[in-house]
Amino acid sequence: MYSLLYYLCERKNRVGRERRGQTLTKTMTQLKVVNRLHVFRAEQRITQEQLAKEIGVTRATIVAIEGGGYNPSLELAFRLARYFKTDIQTIFSVEEEEQ
Repeated sequence: MYSLLYYLCERKNRVGRERRGQTLTKTMTQLKVVNRLHVFRAEQRITQEQLAKEIGVTRATIVAIEGGGYNPSLELAFRLARYFKTDIQTIFSVEEEEQ
């Protein structure tokens, strides 16, 4: 499992090499960010509204993150990780899908 930051840096480097013609094949990948936010909330027995208030966002933001319709900024991901006293990779992971 890649850490989010490591993966993004590697992806940027690979794209840069492709643009300069340094790779022979161009692979299209689709990234999917998977989160376990609802699991952490359930373990803490807190509502979406309570979590939203604690980290300074709206309940709609929490709903969107849990539903997979919104990928949080790094700042928000760090706030969530800090609130649950864990690291970002424990809450969020990246899955790569070849196309």
